[in-house]
Amino acid sequence: MAEQEIELIDYLRVIWKRKALLIWGTCLATAASLVVSVSIPNVYEVSRTVKIGQLPDTVEEGKVVKGREIESREAVIDRLKDHRMLEEAVKELQLELAPKEVADLISIDGKANPHIRYKVQSADRQMATRIANWLAESMIKVHQPIFDRGVQVLREYEAELVAKINSLEAENRRMKDILERIMHTQNSDTTAAVVLYASIGDRERNLADLRRLLQQTRFSSLVYKNTAVIGADTLPRQSIKARVGLNLAVAGTLGLMICILLAFFLEYIEKARSKESAVRSEG
Repeated sequence: MAEQEIELIDYLRVIWKRKALLIWGTCLATAASLVVSVSIPNVYEVSRTVKIGQLPDTVEEGKVVKGREIESREAVIDRLKDHRMLEEAVKELQLELAPKEVADLISIDGKANPHIRYKVQSADRQMATRIANWLAESMIKVHQPIFDRGVQVLREYEAELVAKINSLEAENRRMKDILERIMHTQNSDTTAAVVLYASIGDRERNLADLRRLLQQTRFSSLVYKNTAVIGADTLPRQSIKARVGLNLAVAGTLGLMICILLAFFLEYIEKARSKESAVRSEG
């Protein structure tokens, strides 16, 4: 315990002895951070999260096939980086930038998830917001006709199912009338009645299957939607790079730590030289 107290006192002595180095070194690091933070231009960041739309379910050979995404995530990312698309952005937004310069402002989240999240960074917060909105609107505009075609195909299939159901219901009503007349006839044909009854049963089962498909089709058209923005930042008020307070705190702490290490290093050199001088004096 006594040895630990002695070591602690020695440490404090070294720090007190080199206090000028610690104070001036910390102040110098903080001042340098302030100069750098002020000289760096403000950069504002706007992000958007887009959910890729999904086409409605379709029916092939009597089986419901799960709807797929309108466009794959990889294809959407390539589209956001396409210079031809960015040329359109430059023209429509009247930007004084080349497509390559616009591409440099855009960064896309590379995480594997079903959504697309991208950021636009610029010294002009208004321009960053306009570019971010334009990219999302352009993506939605491209996907809308594809989604509408999928919905149209589903509507046509729905109309076909309704027509089949109405036709089978009409046939069933007619066959039930015939069966009822046969059953009320004195010399009824039992064989014909059995055949009619079985045929009506088959049609009832077909009607149940068709009604189930119709219900699934209508539910599919309600659930699936076109591509849409599900997350959007408001107009940024604070720069992401010119955070002076945070930069000063980090620089001051780091400068103090470096100066403490330097103080102990200088103390070690001084003691080594003292020992070397003592040995030479004795010799």
